[in-house]
Amino acid sequence: MLIEPRIRKLALTVSFLQGDDLRKFLKRWMLEVKEKEEVMEEIIMQVAKAYQPFKKYEEWIERRITRNPDVMPKRVAYECRYYLHIKPQMMPYLIKAAQRIKRKVKARQRRSRMKISSFSSRESVFDEKGGRITTFANSL
Repeated sequence: MLIEPRIRKLALTVSFLQGDDLRKFLKRWMLEVKEKEEVMEEIIMQVAKAYQPFKKYEEWIERRITRNPDVMPKRVAYECRYYLHIKPQMMPYLIKAAQRIKRKVKARQRRSRMKISSFSSRESVFDEKGGRITTFANSL
């Protein structure tokens, strides 16, 4: 995609702004573009994507854990580092991310199991130990 020369020049100029000048420019630019909501939403989405550099790693970890939920988070982190060519300094983050994602996947699986078990399948039966009444789902 070819970028118009004046846009390239503007981008280069803005890249040299520092601190307060950059804030002032962005505030003024946001006020000018405010009327064009579609353009504004697209720009915000692009900026948000640019500031999520680890999303690719987290998606990879989630796919791996979803396919094999028995795998340990530390192993998934090492595999992620190996296959995606990540620096070794990222290991603590990858391990924490794998732990967090595994909890999220397990919770999602638990919720889906709860939705599957309908009210009609929860018949009451007597427990052999002490004659307590339990639900059918709990006695399995």
